[in-house]
Amino acid sequence: MPDYRFRWNGYKHPALVAAFDMGTRTPGGLMKNLALTGSTYDATINGTFRPVAPLIKVKRTPCWDMDGVNDYMTLANPISGLSAFTSILWSNYDNFGGIWWTNTPTSTWIYIRANRYIEMGQGGGYNDTKPLYPIYNSYMIASVFTSNPPTGKLYVNGPLATFRSVTIGNNVVDATMYIGRTSAGGLKLDGRLDNMLFYNVALTPDQINSIYRSANPRL
Repeated sequence: MPDYRFRWNGYKHPALVAAFDMGTRTPGGLMKNLALTGSTYDATINGTFRPVAPLIKVKRTPCWDMDGVNDYMTLANPISGLSAFTSILWSNYDNFGGIWWTNTPTSTWIYIRANRYIEMGQGGGYNDTKPLYPIYNSYMIASVFTSNPPTGKLYVNGPLATFRSVTIGNNVVDATMYIGRTSAGGLKLDGRLDNMLFYNVALTPDQINSIYRSANPRL
């Protein structure tokens, strides 16, 4: 039975440290963190915010159409130093090679590679997916990082999608996270970005499936 305590809009769940619906802004160009942690992880919007229709079927607020040139977000790193954590996001991209989020410097990351694989990693090690994920399609992408040894798994639209799985480096203590580009300014994301969730635990496959099912209740 799906665990519906984990939902796409379960912003008050105690394991959730940062949540952005990509349509909830505060004055001054901030993207408001909707999790229990409050304003600690409010993110600064860089570039132009262009709201468009959401990628989640049951969502009413918009998502952000990022231009691949000027648009990105910066925030205090909500996963700094954690030995286990999960990120979940919805994306519909127009070009390959864009990054969804990364630490500073690029020590922990998840992005869509130019060869259409989805890749996650820490340090020099990375895991990626075997299927190719074409542009102009919407995906829920979950990356789960664990320790002992440091490894990661990728889930796309619910099921496990990891193909290459190697030991990856440790998650460092780091002050800044970038969403939509690297810390050096490369790999700008060109496409839509919807709800982004960061948990301070490694979610189980059933919990990830619950989030996907709650966003697509007719499945």
